[in-house]
Amino acid sequence: MSIIAMIHPGASEFDENRRIQGALDLPLSPSGGEQLALLAERLRDVPLECLYAGDAEPSRASAEVLSELLGVPLRILDELVNQNLGLWQGLQLEELRRKQPRTWKQYEESPDSVCPPGGETVQNVRDRLSQVLARPLKSHDVFGVVLPEPAAAIARGWLLNADEMVCPMLNDDACGNLEYINTETRVVGTEFEVVAEMASVRRNGRA
Repeated sequence: MSIIAMIHPGASEFDENRRIQGALDLPLSPSGGEQLALLAERLRDVPLECLYAGDAEPSRASAEVLSELLGVPLRILDELVNQNLGLWQGLQLEELRRKQPRTWKQYEESPDSVCPPGGETVQNVRDRLSQVLARPLKSHDVFGVVLPEPAAAIARGWLLNADEMVCPMLNDDACGNLEYINTETRVVGTEFEVVAEMASVRRNGRA
């Protein structure tokens, strides 16, 4: 049993302009840096054993800042990068809805069935994330993963063993925020103590 802090990276300018970032490598915006300072305070008393992030911005920079502020070790894993959304990347969300209404409707109803041109499918991302998260799930009681949308939603669905894939956000409206997922009870919440009390969690040794 593990509790995972699912951490959204600080904002990039694409996030602030509601552009689809996907796997593009973009720096943190000034407000994104401010979000991380607030996020570190929320995580201050959480017994994180390790942080994990992909080797792409702004996730990597966000994880590096949090690791330094919290004194928590960081591991960078290539497989934790966001979904490659191909030719959708760079478009504003409203622009995609307007230009490709049928594709967007299909994506909302069945995201597994749509592959962005030049990108990767939701199933590919789910397979990649499930493989890379398998080891930390066995090794840690409490750890953090820095993931943007839509990868965060895909990972969440897998961790909760959801039967159906909820349409993930293509741009991240939750920048600089987090939630906790208890993999034993399938409880999700924004307060660590509430999620942790649903099952015993020990920092030293596994329950």
